[in-house]
Amino acid sequence: MKNFAFILFFFVGALIQAQSVTEVTLKSIEKSDYHLKAITENKATVFVWLSPECPLCRNYTLELRQITDAYAQQGIEVYGIVAGDYFTKKDIKKYSRKYKVNFPLLLDPDFTLTNLLHPKITPEVVVLTPNEQVIYQGAIDNWAVSLGKQRRKTTAFYLKDALNQFIAGEEITTPKTDAIGCYIYAQDN
Repeated sequence: MKNFAFILFFFVGALIQAQSVTEVTLKSIEKSDYHLKAITENKATVFVWLSPECPLCRNYTLELRQITDAYAQQGIEVYGIVAGDYFTKKDIKKYSRKYKVNFPLLLDPDFTLTNLLHPKITPEVVVLTPNEQVIYQGAIDNWAVSLGKQRRKTTAFYLKDALNQFIAGEEITTPKTDAIGCYIYAQDN
């Protein structure tokens, strides 16, 4: 009987893990529900994991605002994801105001989306097509060399290149890079 209970527990856990991104509902910092089924209406969706404490997340907000503005008319939406329950809504709202975040910030307190898409770092981006195909995952660009060390000039624009290639119907030449930043301490990561 104990073996059956273990197998049943394992099977139910596997079913929960197999959840689709479009089945996930997250709350925004304004307490609105965001049903991620809406991503099927976008040409592509950019999820970027952020931490209000992470210096690189603070430094990248200008770039992320520019990307949000530049690609919105092409059907590409950007969503910021704050994983875990380490930060209060007040902290996240303060971060949003201070850094003029122009895209929705969604809360993932139980790591539901985080465990589905497996980011490890903030800031890290995952770009999905409407059918949930990951076309790019990793760093925004190569400005950050390591924690505390940045290039004087960015020479590789991974996220922009992936979006431009996708829009043009081309193969994504760099579909994965290693993000640099602060670790996400998720349950299943």
